[in-house]
Amino acid sequence: MIGHHFLNIRVADLKSGDGNWDEEFIQAMFNEDDAEMILIIPNLGWEIEDKILWHYIKNGKDDM
Repeated sequence: MIGHHFLNIRVADLKSGDGNWDEEFIQAMFNEDDAEMILIIPNLGWEIEDKILWHYIKNGKDDM
């Protein structure tokens, strides 16, 4: 279950003013394992705007 503080978080919220990961914020928001996984993701070409995407299938069943 996702806590209420994650509902409106975006990748841009996890970055500092210089475009790098905000390590202190990430470590405060996520458990140790998740924070470590996020921080190893390379920061490449994220200058595009965040958007919500929904992939669906034609039979109407929503799969995860």
